Amino acid sequence: MLLIAGLTVLIGLVAVAARPQASAAAGSASVTAYRGLGTWVDMYDPSAWNDPAAAVTDMASHGVRTLYIETANYHYPQSASMFKPEVMDAFIQLCHASKPKIKVVAWYLPGFKDLAKDYRRSMAAIEYRTPDGQKFDSFALDIEASIVKPATTRSARLTALSAKIRTAVGTGYPLGGIIPSPAGMTINSSYWPDFPYKDVAAGTITIIFQVVGKSTALLASLGVGDAIKDLCGPLGSPECFAKIGTVVGIGGGSGIAVLHHLLTGHKEAGNRIVGVIGAREKDLLILEDEMRGLCDELIVTTDDGSYGMHGKVTDALKALVERQERVDLVLAVGPLVMMRAVTEMTRIYGLPTEVSLNPIMVDGTGMCGGCRCTVGGKTKFACVDGPHFDAFEVDFDELIQRNQMYGRDERTSLLTSIRAQ
Repeated sequence: MLLIAGLTVLIGLVAVAARPQASAAAGSASVTAYRGLGTWVDMYDPSAWNDPAAAVTDMASHGVRTLYIETANYHYPQSASMFKPEVMDAFIQLCHASKPKIKVVAWYLPGFKDLAKDYRRSMAAIEYRTPDGQKFDSFALDIEASIVKPATTRSARLTALSAKIRTAVGTGYPLGGIIPSPAGMTINSSYWPDFPYKDVAAGTITIIFQVVGKSTALLASLGVGDAIKDLCGPLGSPECFAKIGTVVGIGGGSGIAVLHHLLTGHKEAGNRIVGVIGAREKDLLILEDEMRGLCDELIVTTDDGSYGMHGKVTDALKALVERQERVDLVLAVGPLVMMRAVTEMTRIYGLPTEVSLNPIMVDGTGMCGGCRCTVGGKTKFACVDGPHFDAFEVDFDELIQRNQMYGRDERTSLLTSIRAQ
């Protein structure tokens, strides 16, 4: 098995309207199958195919949430449209029975020489059912074969195949495209010139950050064409979503970016979403339009009253509670002092509350201990055990103090970097 690293998964072949930041409206495809840590099994992994039970157990122990499994390619199997159906049944059943459930995305590698075969084998995966009626959670084309020349012909056939599959399954079925790294296609420009999905693929990952130290200052200094050497993730403990009722999400500063993704998961689970976002002033607010498109109700606050409600996010929360709004869960993401203030208020009202902690992290694997925090009287590492915790169990005073430990070193490092330029 190979954990997905340099792979780019493009959600929505040709016409699907399921954007990760949008709620799953009627008639649009949910992208839930593509969330969380993924692992890859192709037809050339004998250890996995010989013992699917052991393979799935290993996946679950590593926190895998999606299995991407090859069902066929353009030249193999020679006659059948599905590779080892009996073992495929076992993979689907075992993954779906895993706690928590592991989604299964089928993928097929088209050659674009015989579009009828490519279409037939794609639909065979989409329509496949186990003896007890289970199916793949989604289907994706593995778009990498370059045997058809020139690239313009290959692109035209890819577009035609994608459109035909989309027409067959409708807008409610989630389709994916697995493409070569956009950075790799830039380096090897002759591989697939004018790749038809490049505009979408170029924005597959968006990093939202605020300049507060040397690392974020260096990020801000990057220009078009510059690169980050390594990007590691997802890290930590995966978040699980269920239909519970009304979820109130409270975000401050850059924490709004994290909140947006959490609320997307809760929305797709069928919950009513009330968003509260705040900043010191209007110019510091981010993702307002995206949050309005996601939330059933959105309240915006600014400390200086320059926009929206004049006050803190806790003032908006208090107003919600006092109008007798039913609240089944509160999520708070943002500065530690903000999350502490929210927790103090929700404790009074007895509202279940979860926070996403942002302590100092170094390696992100639990080895350095820099992100340790006290939760429920026990030491936890936010990068491994979190970042989401029961707010009432977090020792915020200790965590705030720890986060301030390296303030002088951070300022010195930043000043030294500036002087060196």
